[in-house]
Amino acid sequence: MGFMNRVKNFLSPEDDYYEEDDQFEYVEETEDNTQTPLRSRSNPSNVVPFQSPGVKKTSKIYVVEPSVYSEAERIADALLKGEAVLINFKRMEPKDAKRVIDFVVGVAYAINGDVQKVRDEIFICSPANFQVQGNFDEEAGDVFRRPEF
Repeated sequence: MGFMNRVKNFLSPEDDYYEEDDQFEYVEETEDNTQTPLRSRSNPSNVVPFQSPGVKKTSKIYVVEPSVYSEAERIADALLKGEAVLINFKRMEPKDAKRVIDFVVGVAYAINGDVQKVRDEIFICSPANFQVQGNFDEEAGDVFRRPEF
């Protein structure tokens, strides 16, 4: 047996596993010389939205004022979609607000996000693709101070 036959036998499927289907007639493929017509450039189905390099996707910040713990799911859903959430806990009992913050901090940790306290009852939760810059300066009358560069 020659080298080529051994390679052919090695690469070809074994006879036990290979069954020929004699029911179907094999047809040779012929080369098709017909040309397909070119599509018109004015066809609206070919329009692809193009975003210029200087324009970025619009980010959203949701403002939520929860009154019950079950609204934490809505906050988590927004974070999972890549949107930031500003939470105002003024309508919530402190013990329930702590439970919501614990839940939201867990979600933020799971997506490499962040939760920052803005004031006593206000927090901002941001996903990984959202950056909050600045420090809250209580001495300056509750305003954000620009970061130093």
